[in-house]
Amino acid sequence: MAPQCPINQRWSTDNWFENFYKEVTTKYRVDTNKVYLSGVSLGGSGTWYLATKYPEKFTAIAPMSGFTQHMNYIMENTDRLIDIPIWAFHGKIDKVVEFEDTEWMVNQLKGKNKKLKFTAAPAVGHWMDWVVYSEQELYDWFLKYDKRMRKMN
Repeated sequence: MAPQCPINQRWSTDNWFENFYKEVTTKYRVDTNKVYLSGVSLGGSGTWYLATKYPEKFTAIAPMSGFTQHMNYIMENTDRLIDIPIWAFHGKIDKVVEFEDTEWMVNQLKGKNKKLKFTAAPAVGHWMDWVVYSEQELYDWFLKYDKRMRKMN
């Protein structure tokens, strides 16, 4: 599923996610042990936010070029992400969202989240998705994870 954030809103604007998740998992055959979340820019920020707010819903996340330090909820609840595999991406020459936003988030999770990866691309700007989504590596990484594995550990 690829929800789009309405103009002039943020992923945290309304309490929309629970109804969306319930509708999708009821209407479609969804393996809820394999729900992966990724987004770029505002979607990257939404990835951080939704995973922080609903960590039990997601198997692994891959936020890209998302701002984090503008949202108190994210900043105050980083520990809710310590059990979720995370592969964060950000281009070092990003002129839209500061690289430091993702770097700050990764630093909050270092040493706490054993399945944390961070790709800091030195020659990439804001649109990491053009580099990442076109390759197979992220999809293979996602599919290594299943929530049932978390329950056993």
